[in-house]
Amino acid sequence: MTQPSLEHKVLAVGTSGGITSGFPGLPDGGGLVRLGPGLLSLDEDDYKLWDASQLAPAAGPLLEQAAQDGVADPAAVLAGLAAARLVMSYADEPEPVRNVAAGLSVRLTGRLVGNGPYQSPHFLVAPYGATPQLRVDVLVYQFLLRADGRTSVAELCATLDNVPPDPAFVVERHVAGWIPALMRAGVIGLDLAEPSGGWPR
Repeated sequence: MTQPSLEHKVLAVGTSGGITSGFPGLPDGGGLVRLGPGLLSLDEDDYKLWDASQLAPAAGPLLEQAAQDGVADPAAVLAGLAAARLVMSYADEPEPVRNVAAGLSVRLTGRLVGNGPYQSPHFLVAPYGATPQLRVDVLVYQFLLRADGRTSVAELCATLDNVPPDPAFVVERHVAGWIPALMRAGVIGLDLAEPSGGWPR
């Protein structure tokens, strides 16, 4: 991944394990992240920047805040996280959409509320313990219902019903466009998509 431009969103990839100690082979006081099948320990600056990326911020404000928080070289830290596939840059452009769709899976961290008994075109989703925060359409709702934290965004999109027949409509682009808002709302997290043959053992 190239260094994201300042208007691109930065998406954290992996599951947060917090600041931990006592794990064999990992340093005490590191920030733990599960990425795919592996556990990684990040130093303080790396973890701080990665953790902030769970809210899908724009790259510019993310780097500015990191500098204010005392991170010595935020751009270099972000580039290192990108090289390790712990963050991904997203914008509504063909290449970032393809990268997100092919390389990432989505896991549901919130709850699906539904659209009620009256066939509303709007479906409500929310983080656990909160009132519904987002209204999504039937395609995004189907996608979230099927999200398993393993299957790639592109593979799940290929299973969706009710896709508009318009040949200009790209379902992966539509779904990927919702990912930053769903992350900020606490409804989803991202991980690496599992390879078709499974993770190496």
